[in-house]
Amino acid sequence: MGVDPPSSWSVMAHKALYDLDNLHLASVTHDAVVATYAITSILLEGHCYDGNQPPQGLQFDLGTAFVPHVTDSLVMNNLGYFQ
Repeated sequence: MGVDPPSSWSVMAHKALYDLDNLHLASVTHDAVVATYAITSILLEGHCYDGNQPPQGLQFDLGTAFVPHVTDSLVMNNLGYFQ
């Protein structure tokens, strides 16, 4: 069983009765194979500019409305790229 997520998502099986990497249909005793998947991480990337050049040393926080700071990132000074 596989998932075809966007390339920036890291998706893993979260719950399953069977080993999904080594699934032998002859050994399945249920009518269906059911699995729950979870996104373990998401890669955010982009560019940041202050006028026409990248800002020097810009750090920003990534979070949610309930948890304002989950992680942070720095803007790379050469091309304004962040990841």
